[in-house]
Amino acid sequence: MADYVGQQLGNYHVLSLLGHGGFADVYLGGHLYLRTRAAIKVLHTQLASGDLEHFLIEARTIANLVHPFIVRVLEFGVEGNVPFLVMEYAPHGTLRQRYPKGTRLPLLEIMPYVVQVATALDYAHTKKLIHRDIKPENMLLNANNEVWLSDFGLALLTQSSNYQSTKEVVGTATYMAPEQLQGKPQPASDQYALGIVVYEWLTGDRPFHGSFFELASQHMLVPPPPLYGRAPGITPDMDKVVMTALNKEPQQRFRTVRAFATALEQAYEAAQSSEATAVMSQGNELPVPGFTNTSAIQQQFSQPQVAGTAVSEPVQPGGNVSRRRVLLGLAGLAGIVVVGGGATLVALSRGFSLNSATPVPTAHPTVLPADVLNIYRGHSSDVISAVWSPDGKRVASGSFDKTVQVWDAATGGNAFTYRDHSLEVNTVAWWSEVRLIASGSDDKTVRVWDPSTGQATAVYHGHTMPLRTVVWAPTGPRIASGGDDAQVQVWDGTVGGSGSPIYTAHTDRVWAVDWSPDGQRIASASGDKTVQVWNATTGQTILTYSQHTDAVYAVAWSRDGKYIASGSADATVQVWDALSGERKFVYHGHTGHVWTVAWSHDDRRIASGGKDTTVQIWDSMTGTNVYTYPHHSDTVWTA
Repeated sequence: MADYVGQQLGNYHVLSLLGHGGFADVYLGGHLYLRTRAAIKVLHTQLASGDLEHFLIEARTIANLVHPFIVRVLEFGVEGNVPFLVMEYAPHGTLRQRYPKGTRLPLLEIMPYVVQVATALDYAHTKKLIHRDIKPENMLLNANNEVWLSDFGLALLTQSSNYQSTKEVVGTATYMAPEQLQGKPQPASDQYALGIVVYEWLTGDRPFHGSFFELASQHMLVPPPPLYGRAPGITPDMDKVVMTALNKEPQQRFRTVRAFATALEQAYEAAQSSEATAVMSQGNELPVPGFTNTSAIQQQFSQPQVAGTAVSEPVQPGGNVSRRRVLLGLAGLAGIVVVGGGATLVALSRGFSLNSATPVPTAHPTVLPADVLNIYRGHSSDVISAVWSPDGKRVASGSFDKTVQVWDAATGGNAFTYRDHSLEVNTVAWWSEVRLIASGSDDKTVRVWDPSTGQATAVYHGHTMPLRTVVWAPTGPRIASGGDDAQVQVWDGTVGGSGSPIYTAHTDRVWAVDWSPDGQRIASASGDKTVQVWNATTGQTILTYSQHTDAVYAVAWSRDGKYIASGSADATVQVWDALSGERKFVYHGHTGHVWTVAWSHDDRRIASGGKDTTVQIWDSMTGTNVYTYPHHSDTVWTA
């Protein structure tokens, strides 16, 4: 087996071996010019003279999959006769590595993964592409601890190259649907495989064992052992959902894999709702970390008014999604929302879930507990900015007290306090690639530093007035910073050199910027009542959005790159097309300035907060309010 370490494949220098697989070896590569990292899969096959064109056709099909939960193919080619694919690098490994074989997991912990994988598969199925190899080893974790589904069509590529491996067939036969074992895979086959993965996560074991032929026989003929009773917390309804996905007949499974995920979540929420009702009817208090008496908190939370009912069908973008899913999306794995308010605290909270299949009576809201996980009180003045660490374990918060404080999200314990700014810290950003924090201040500097030691790696002095916003690019070490000088400057965050380009089209201070997901464009929000979208390399203006009637304080790009949400002093959040500037709708739920806007990871919900002291979560396509968190006592600056 050839070792490619030290060699060049395409535009990448091969740095190290990441792992071996049945179809390919995976290497870490560095781009020769951009200094970005990528994963390089070198297939275990050699192309015959007539195979190259077919391989390239299949590779182009995979490369055209663009989805937030599918790993992106950046480049492909052939070295000698050996084909390779260059893909986005997932720094946190696979879900198999995070949860080794035999690990038993609660449904709440795995539900975000199930939703993300199902969403990715539904997208691929609309493109007429079946994955064929769903398993934890092919579920990567990106810098945000979200799933990137990998190896789409890899089996097809190797088959097109006349490659066969009995070992790999045995290794993945555990997850194969009966029809796939018979050589007739279809989209429902991926649902079946995901059902096996869910079964394995919930019980710590797979339903079937044995040799390839024994596994094939069991998949086709033997009903899987029931889930109910095999692990704590599994209800008959949850068991029924998984068993439907594992039906021997593909037409008897859910209509789509997304419908499977939705039904599973609804079954879980029904169980939680019943449990909560039972506990409350007995007069018991639910424990809330950090509080000795939760009665007052429980009395404060009322069930929101929700119109309509949910169905066990796939939810398309803009459709109804339960509040629990929204919160899971906002924080990735933990199901937590972090919000920073004017009352010197940062609160971590998890909204209590509704059974989304049950309409809520508008006249008699049900009192629900507040499940507040943590309140951090380490700052001595207003908290203006708060961001998650890439691994979701810590939070960095910036304050008018001139400090950035890094603290443990689970315990609230302070890990490090950064004190090198001489004036108020208005903005904080955490870079996932090399664990650096950038903080901008009224002292006119952006400081880039190590969150574990506080050691500064760069100090940027390009601005002449206080900083309001600092954001790392999604595709490299660039930073976009803006402030009271009405400029946005783009510069290398690792060296702090002079900005290029410098965007000067705004006529008032710049309050917020955000990068497009591909790192090609920047949207900047200003006191001049506009949001301007421009080329991040040339600084050329692409479009100007002028529908707000007052200063624009917040801007956020949807994960799929299609829409932008902007929040304003005019008390609205407006959602509009990122390419045309066409306004889709206006959210009027706030009664004061909107200071912060954030999309959920699946783009289906938006969280916004502001002067009215609330954080509101609402449907990104219809503007329907899903949940309002009302318990800050002053302006909410960041969510």
